[in-house]
Amino acid sequence: MSIEWPAPLDVVRRLIEVSEQRGEAVGGVVVLVGGSAMAAHGIRAESLDVDAYTPTASEACVAQVEAEYRGRYGPQFRLDVTTVENIWGLIMIRDLAEAPLITHIVSASGRTYAVRALSVEDLYVLKVASGRRRDSDDLPLIAPHTGADAIVARFNTLLAGIGDRKAIPGIADALVGSLAAHYALPSARIIDELAVSDELKEDLREAHHAA
Repeated sequence: MSIEWPAPLDVVRRLIEVSEQRGEAVGGVVVLVGGSAMAAHGIRAESLDVDAYTPTASEACVAQVEAEYRGRYGPQFRLDVTTVENIWGLIMIRDLAEAPLITHIVSASGRTYAVRALSVEDLYVLKVASGRRRDSDDLPLIAPHTGADAIVARFNTLLAGIGDRKAIPGIADALVGSLAAHYALPSARIIDELAVSDELKEDLREAHHAA
């Protein structure tokens, strides 16, 4: 059973509630990622589970909430909570706490929690970088919600968070091809705007037949 927006916020609210009851409060910010972030931005109305990042989270609290919601959404439901900034493969997002604000949740204790979601540009870049078919299928849905210039600017910011520098050429190559297809732009223009080495730009121009 899929989870329609804004149901993921109810799951987050319950996680905060359970965490406080157990004396193991989550971090002051919760960032929706994956399908939950897409739902938050109105890219699609539902997701199959709830994916989120928070600086601190108890495995026991997550397991309790997951079990509760499996009673509502079925045994396949997952509450996937990470406390690591590079859970999305090769790219570490160092400014997660500055992701777009969705809402605030005030707990029973009176503490205010910010609920944010990965930006549309983050979603696009991360799904390009993953190389997975299911992520590639999401790109045409994401593209109308932003623009090529914004995506390139975000990619340039995220470059510093790619720990495996040998992965950059492959990600850049996939990004150029994807942006050219989704925004009907010349590859040469996209390549010129990338904050990569001149050598890599030349390789990309050759690969994409960009003058």
